[in-house]
Amino acid sequence: MTTPVPRPFFTFLQCFSTCLLLLLSGAVLGQGGDLVRHLEELKKQLGEVKADKKTYRQEVSYTPEQPYRLNILTEETDSKGKSIKRRAVLNLGAMDKNLVGRENSKDLMWVSARSGSLPVIKTYEDEVLGDYSSVLELYCKDVDNARAVEEALKAAIPLADAAWRKTISLPTELPALRSWLVAHVQNIDAGDVTLKQALVLDDKHPAQTWLTFEEYDKKGLKKAEKFGWDLGDLHEPSVKAQVRRKQVMVEADIRQKQEFVSVEQDGKKNGFARTVSIATEDVDQAQLLVLALQTAIPLARTASEHTLPKATSLQDGLHKLSQLVQNFTINQENHEQSLTAAQVATYSHRTAKEKGTTEEQYIFNFADLSEPSVSIETSKQVFLVEATTAGKQSLIEVRKDGEQQNYTQKLALQAPDLATAKQMQHLLRYIIKSSSNKEAPHDLAWLRTSLAGFDERQVGVQQKLEIREGSTCKVALSVRKESNKKVDEYLYEFNLYDIDADKVSLKVKGKNVEVAVPTRFGEELIKEYTNGDKIKYAKETTFAVPGIATGKSVVATLQKLVRDCPKK
Repeated sequence: MTTPVPRPFFTFLQCFSTCLLLLLSGAVLGQGGDLVRHLEELKKQLGEVKADKKTYRQEVSYTPEQPYRLNILTEETDSKGKSIKRRAVLNLGAMDKNLVGRENSKDLMWVSARSGSLPVIKTYEDEVLGDYSSVLELYCKDVDNARAVEEALKAAIPLADAAWRKTISLPTELPALRSWLVAHVQNIDAGDVTLKQALVLDDKHPAQTWLTFEEYDKKGLKKAEKFGWDLGDLHEPSVKAQVRRKQVMVEADIRQKQEFVSVEQDGKKNGFARTVSIATEDVDQAQLLVLALQTAIPLARTASEHTLPKATSLQDGLHKLSQLVQNFTINQENHEQSLTAAQVATYSHRTAKEKGTTEEQYIFNFADLSEPSVSIETSKQVFLVEATTAGKQSLIEVRKDGEQQNYTQKLALQAPDLATAKQMQHLLRYIIKSSSNKEAPHDLAWLRTSLAGFDERQVGVQQKLEIREGSTCKVALSVRKESNKKVDEYLYEFNLYDIDADKVSLKVKGKNVEVAVPTRFGEELIKEYTNGDKIKYAKETTFAVPGIATGKSVVATLQKLVRDCPKK
């Protein structure tokens, strides 16, 4: 037998429920003004509206905990009794109070409210999810009813926005923010499509982030992707909510539109992207995610910078960079590479794949590289740490599969991931700034020996430097060239004091390196003999040299010899 509950207990429950509602409503009112009062007025004004051939029944509901979030049900019935139920779910604070106004057709008046460019209203028709909309329409019996609805909406919108914003509580430290992001990136049911997604953090790096993404339709798994990026690389102003029909996304671009998002598809690397997209349940969740990302990005950027290696000297930097240049494998493509830890370095790279193997070798001086040019780029499936020479001179020797190629102006070190590429970039900049490009000059004897021995390194060219009239300031350069069974002999006589020391420089043409030796003021003071008899005067001659390093020493030596000769 059930014991009857005394009547005073029911009275107590009723009183308690009413007090609780008033307490919750009062909290909102205290924080955001008379929001509940305006919502109750809106509910009172909306009801049944009859048009010529249709009848509209409208109901507005909300919870005391979230009074800014409205659920508006509209049942439309035609003259034959056929009805359609439409439901709109929205954060009223996302609407624009300046876009609220009365409208009418021949037999119907309504108040429309718009959210602007972003559709924020989740719509259902007979409880089937439809596309998001940016327009809310509330039907009215007459113009006085429309005025009251319009007034209630305009008053409630800013209060709803304030009430929603006061519910936002985000962590302020990066570890807690990252955990918050992990917890709030969830699976999404978007009508006919289900999106399974999860944010995964890298325990070894404070900013590295991975997003696993799977899309399912009625037939099953449609696609499976994985995206990886450094949270600090995102551009804060680009983080925005986007709505595409039934789906709400948060999208963010990498700074400077760089393709720093690694993409994997069906377990294989599939290039790079410059935009990150995360699906959300609704626009409210998207806006929260936007705020969380914008808060986390600068913190992640600082944390990422703290992971960069610190070099204590040039040699330490060279050693650390050479240690980062390691072998790796991507999509069954093997990359074997090495970098010598010296200022004049050799970078070797060997790629082995199904179609065959290629080997490349680059010989260069770190001092020749431009520190501002150091950047991270992407190519196919790998990251590249690139640098160009100062003035974009072709000072880097290149060999492919053992064969010498044209000299180039660009160096590209390969890296398997973004974190390694950033470390390499940081060290490369340090090494370039720490390297010296000053060459120690030699004497005339060294110069004569270097030029005379060049025929051993380049077949078909012989050259010899001689002193004339017993003076080290008067010289003659003889050159013998063989090509296509033809032999040409040249002799250049000139005074070192007639040479412009500041303009003695390297010249690179394809695979060949020369030292240009011009006269002062461009005067034609160099006496040139061709095949022993033809004579003419020139304003410049050139010395062939075996490579960049020797060429730099020849330039420095010639400049000293010229400056040591008294001007005439």
